Amino acid sequence: MIDFEPTDTQKQIVKTAAEFGREVLGPAERELDLIADPNAVFSSKLYRKTLAQCYELGFHKMAIAEEYGGLGLDQQTTGMVWEELGRWASVFRRG
Repeated sequence: MIDFEPTDTQKQIVKTAAEFGREVLGPAERELDLIADPNAVFSSKLYRKTLAQCYELGFHKMAIAEEYGGLGLDQQTTGMVWEELGRWASVFRRG
């Protein structure tokens, strides 16, 4: 029988993503959505600060092997993290 119960590692990284989403990404996304000009969004201090915090947590390199500086997460775990981040930001902007 296949065990679909998340591992402790998966639970922890999803919890981290949930906390980041609730405390940082969600509030930033709401504020950034009020800016009418997309160019102003990407050049805003809030956008840069939020992106920097995301980078600090390593969310930009989840699937990259640890030996190359990534988190080395498998596809399932990476998907779980993206799903959690998606709860807090309808569109994760990239600039």
